[in-house]
Parts: sequence; structure tokens; C-alpha cells
Amino acid sequence: MSKNALLDYKATGGYFNIGDYVQSIAAKQYFSNIDLLLNREYLNDKNIEPCKLIMNGWFMYKTKNWPISPNIDPLFVSFHLNAHIADTLLSRQENITYLKQYEPIGCRDFYTVNILKKYGVDSYYSSCLTTTLPKIEVPKTDDIVFFDVLFNLDKKSYYERIPRHYYRDLIKFKLPKLQDHKEYLKSIFPEEIVNNAKFETAFYKEKGTTSEDRFKEAERLLKTFASAKLVITSRIHCALPCLAMGTPVIFIMGGLNNSSDLSRLDGIVQHFNMVNLDSGLDLSSLKNLNLIKLDEINWEEPIPNPTSHLQYTQHLIDRCTDFTKN
Repeated sequence: MSKNALLDYKATGGYFNIGDYVQSIAAKQYFSNIDLLLNREYLNDKNIEPCKLIMNGWFMYKTKNWPISPNIDPLFVSFHLNAHIADTLLSRQENITYLKQYEPIGCRDFYTVNILKKYGVDSYYSSCLTTTLPKIEVPKTDDIVFFDVLFNLDKKSYYERIPRHYYRDLIKFKLPKLQDHKEYLKSIFPEEIVNNAKFETAFYKEKGTTSEDRFKEAERLLKTFASAKLVITSRIHCALPCLAMGTPVIFIMGGLNNSSDLSRLDGIVQHFNMVNLDSGLDLSSLKNLNLIKLDEINWEEPIPNPTSHLQYTQHLIDRCTDFTKN
């Protein structure tokens, strides 16, 4: 009998991105039970038992490990291909042949839709599965949560996580100015707001942790989002669950400097209220943005979220429900 599987993940630089586990929790709700945890980077493992797996989220690093095991019965919805590996993955005919078995591929963003179509794989925009997360019944607070706001600009924390990059940049005389990130945020947002905000992060240390620990941390963060008065973030997998929870969220665009960063956003950030601090970044490819200015943020009575994501949620729910029941 086929088992039920869920995606697990491999740490990068000694840290996990808990946003990945939020993605897995979004898939988990459609299964009556979970029998297997499968590492996203090693889905070609010959020892994988016959199972069903929802293939949502960010894929991936190890392109040599595709196509995945024939013992996996996959559902491709809310699927994203990392722009750095997409052409490499899709340049191999065996991977295209594999994906075409499961057409149409439901994609989390328009970049993935377009790159799959470029290689002859039928695909469509499905939106993200995390927008179907159920609301969590927790007491509401007056907390304003800052979740990895402009984290790409926090070089001090970056070097603490990956010390070898500090020495690499030091040797190359490319070491940027290091400053306390919280103090930097005070130069952008009202100092009183920053001082009183609740700070959270998706970076989670690998050492001494289990998959169970990481899922528990993701669940804790979801409860934090659900209880907050307002969430400020530069993480799409904080902002997307906030839409599902009904918590006002403002996405802060800043510190993006490569095609991979920007490619992940088209079809996602259109569902948020957003402040763009990247004055040098060309956003012309992103249509129908809900842009607001910093001084338009209402800290006492936050502006409600857009509802454009709702037109996709029922389709996602139906596809996942049909897949796991049949």
C-alpha cells in the first residue's frame, strides 16, 4: 500500500530556513497521517518506499538527483524552480520527459511557469499552497512582529552564520560596513516601533536539532503570525501564511541583487501590501503591485491585506484533497 510522504530539508551552512517547513506544514494538512519524511535534495534515493508526495515549494540545489524515484507518486502544485539551476535541470531530456508525465505543472510563480513552457512542459500559475493554511485560533495581541526585515542587508549576521565568507571577502577587500541591523532598521522605521517590536527569524541552527524540532519551530512561528497585530517582513514565507491567517502584513522589498531573488517574486508579491526600498531595482516586470510608502504604514490600525490570493485557494485545496484521497 502506498504511504504518505512529506518533504524534509538539508541544512545550508549549518542553518535551516524554517520557511521550508512552513511549506511542508501546508502540504501536511491534506494527509490523514505522515509515514515518511523525504529530503528534497535526495528524492532519487533507491530505497524510497512507494508513496504520495506533494511537490510544493522551492527546488532545489542538487540537479544531478533528478528525475526523482519512480516509487514517488507526485502532485506538482505551487512548484518553484531555482533560477540558478532551472536551465541545467531542464537541459536534460529525461527530466523534461519525467515532468511531462504530470502535466500540467502547477507553479508558485510566473517565472517557473515560463521556464517550463520554454522547454515544452505544460504549466500554469497555481499560487502558493501556504495561502491555504487554516487559521489558527490564538488570542490576538498588540505585537508588531519584525520577521527577517531586509535580512539580505544584515551582513553581520550573515558572516556569523557563514564565517568562511567573512574571510573570503576580507581577503578580496570586499568586506562591507558591518553594523547592528536593529540600529539600521531604526534609520528606516520609527525608533519606538523598532524598540518595541517582536523580532523573529527563519534562520534555525542545525546543530542538535531533529526534524520534529524544526516542524515545532515552524508551528510556533505560525502561531506568532496569527496572534500579531501587524507583521513586517522581507520573507515571502512569512508574508504568505499571514494572508491565510488574516494578519495584516507588509512586505519590505530591499537587498535583492540577483535574478534568482527577483524570479521568485512574480506572482507572489502581488498579493501583499509592499514597500519598495530598492530604488535601483527594476520592478517593471512585476505587474499589479500594491505599493505603499513608508509613511503610509498605519502602526495602530494596519491596512488590511489584499484578497487577490483567494481566487486560487479553492483550486489548490481541491487538487490536494483529490490527490490524497484517491
